[in-house]
Amino acid sequence: YRVKEWKKNETIVAGNTTNIYTVENLSENINVTVEFELIPEYTLTINIVGNGSVTVNGIEYTAPMLFSEGSEVSLSAVANASWSFEGWTGGLVSTNSSETVTINSNITITATFIQLIETIVEWTFPETGENRLASGGIDVNLDRMISRESEFTGAYSDADGNGTRAISTTKWENGTNTKYWIIDFATTGYENITLSSKQRSSNTGPRDFKVQVKLDGTDWIDVASSEIVVANNFTSGVLSDIALPEVCSNQGNVYLRWIMTSDTSVNGSIVTSVGSNRIDNIIIKGYVSSEQQFYVTFNVTSGGAPVYNAKISINNEVLYTDETGQNELLLANGTYPYTVEKDGYEAYSGNVVVNNEDQIVSINLTTGIFDKVSSAIRYYPNPVYDMLTIERENSNNVKLEIYSIEGSLILMQNFATDKLLLNLEGLKGGVYIIRLTDIIKAQTIRIVKQ
Repeated sequence: YRVKEWKKNETIVAGNTTNIYTVENLSENINVTVEFELIPEYTLTINIVGNGSVTVNGIEYTAPMLFSEGSEVSLSAVANASWSFEGWTGGLVSTNSSETVTINSNITITATFIQLIETIVEWTFPETGENRLASGGIDVNLDRMISRESEFTGAYSDADGNGTRAISTTKWENGTNTKYWIIDFATTGYENITLSSKQRSSNTGPRDFKVQVKLDGTDWIDVASSEIVVANNFTSGVLSDIALPEVCSNQGNVYLRWIMTSDTSVNGSIVTSVGSNRIDNIIIKGYVSSEQQFYVTFNVTSGGAPVYNAKISINNEVLYTDETGQNELLLANGTYPYTVEKDGYEAYSGNVVVNNEDQIVSINLTTGIFDKVSSAIRYYPNPVYDMLTIERENSNNVKLEIYSIEGSLILMQNFATDKLLLNLEGLKGGVYIIRLTDIIKAQTIRIVKQ
């Protein structure tokens, strides 16, 4: 409550709503009355646009709050990672992240956060000397290189760039739809990908280019508004933040190339073998994906040993395991079918479920040796304790291999008889696969060691 008014002998004391009333020169009986009233309360409502939070008097805002009339309230806006605070609008107009507002009525304030675009990979050639490695970007892209088409036999050279240096080559003659610059990069966890670049040609170098992109196992796609007319300067052949196709978002690997579209040179004649083209300030940007994602790590082994370069197909992406048998990607919540393939192993298919946490998928590949047993081979006894007899139709030279059921090679030897006594006394109990390979075919048998 607060003082609404004082009265002296039923007459309102004007201008006094304080808690104190002083009577001066009291010379007769008087009647003093004080009237109290409820202090009004008003609602503070904050709307949040974008990814960030607001604290009110140091406490995170989660719902409309009541304040007494005249309250001074401290507001602070805190942007999430990869976002920036833009400003307050509505009942408070300011671009300062921290402000104080006095509550004298119901008030609604909007805090707006904007997403920051990030550099995914760039080639800006900041140092003198031929260096085709990426000069910046996210960690996974720092070992990526810019190259020419695989058939290119010329040399890469360092040249003056747009402010720093640039990479330059010749041998562009007869290059329509066959000769190009090419890069690759990962966009995992990013969306709305853009490209910027600058090109310059000598007078006898190529004039006309366009940009194309592709994923592993797909065809090249033309990028809209990417046609380039290059001149002997860095002001003509410029692309500035052009949008790449949506398929480039959140990918483990994207290929991008600047491909010649004609054999016309900068001076209007035909491109010659000594005509050069240089490229600089290649910048690939994107926004962190708005949908929360989690790491899915594949761990591929066979018989306890890591499997290198196993192909993992999942969510329209193709990954390959490293020397430790692992690779990872970011996925939103959901169920994702996958297939793991490797030459010499049985393909493995399954599903991984992502539900608000990172996942580890462990896969044990078995070698592709489990064929039907050939009727041309007799082997006994099975199960076997120590000596196994193998009989064949001929005595051709043959290679014998014994594998564990997980696919690990246990023993390998050659023999050239139609009957073999094989001592298995040293093997542990379990199931084993024996493969017999000659110059014509491979045959397998499955035994149980007791």
